Amino acid sequence: MQDDLPTFNEGSNLVSQLTARNLNKIVSAIRRFHPLSSPSVRTTETPNGTALEIVPPKIKSALATQHSFKLVVASEGGAKVNVIYGTVNNFVPKIGEISLFTTPAPILTVVSGSVYLDATVDSAGTITDIVIANAATTPVDTTTHKYRIIGTVTVTSGEVTAMAQSVRASLTFYLCNNQAIWES
Repeated sequence: MQDDLPTFNEGSNLVSQLTARNLNKIVSAIRRFHPLSSPSVRTTETPNGTALEIVPPKIKSALATQHSFKLVVASEGGAKVNVIYGTVNNFVPKIGEISLFTTPAPILTVVSGSVYLDATVDSAGTITDIVIANAATTPVDTTTHKYRIIGTVTVTSGEVTAMAQSVRASLTFYLCNNQAIWES
């Protein structure tokens, strides 16, 4: 490996002499350089030289299973859930008046039933507001409100005992003949 780096000859003019000297210093430094592996950089010696590989950081297992609109039992327990950040047409839903983008995340108190998006739409079908709500049954679409179930919860003795997810990605919403179309 060290033999494949060139040696530069000094020319007669000052610029080429400085360049040759500097390049020879750089080549010498590279030959002395022996990178070491670390948690974020892995080195591999090959016949053609040393390869450096950037090692991506490990994701905590809890974060590895997160997805948009995921329902998570709130840390204080009880019949309360958090909803992982997601968007509809790049619009961030709220729980009550608090955006999902807020830290700490807003908490939704739930009963057994569905957790759903409630999109308020204007006559052109444009979303003007969107909230996440919960009820034993999901409301029926009207001309001004369109609903999309994102999951279901079961509450027993004041505690969330089961959850099922029906949306796992941010959504695109549009109207076609006044019918709500929700796509992920």
